[in-house]
Amino acid sequence: IGQENAKILANFFKNSQKIGVNIIPQNLYSKSLYIFNIIGLIRKVPFLIVIFYFGCIPVSHIIVGETREPVDPSSVELYLDYPQEYEKIALIDAGSNFAFKDPAFLFDWQSKMDKATERLKIEAAKLGANGVLIINTDNKIYQSINSDGEGSISSSSHAEKLVKAIAIYVVKN
Repeated sequence: IGQENAKILANFFKNSQKIGVNIIPQNLYSKSLYIFNIIGLIRKVPFLIVIFYFGCIPVSHIIVGETREPVDPSSVELYLDYPQEYEKIALIDAGSNFAFKDPAFLFDWQSKMDKATERLKIEAAKLGANGVLIINTDNKIYQSINSDGEGSISSSSHAEKLVKAIAIYVVKN
């Protein structure tokens, strides 16, 4: 390679490393460059752990009323019909998917339903609800098919139970 082309390649590799792109093949790394990349990866690990821990619970809510002081999740009751007197607090969605903060390996539909309703009660309790009115339940099956481009094909699937509900505060006389 001529000197001019060598300089162009060297600048290209330097600039790619500045933005965090590793385009140099492994066999061209010097030991110091390789160690530098490992240290950079180690620095990213705590960030990834935080994202997995806080960002992966399959529960969400929309506040539609006034929240109250949190209650014990075991005191939250499930309802299929509206009680006599109640106040709406929030709409809640919960799923049975795997979560790093609340890990469980669930194989049958009943255990998936139990996990989704448990998460529903916990979320409702945080909002101060003493009841949860179930609106809908659903089964969702995720399927994927992958090909490596060389004729090898693999497929996988997993199932999730979803529950939609309204967090309510039941006025007891």
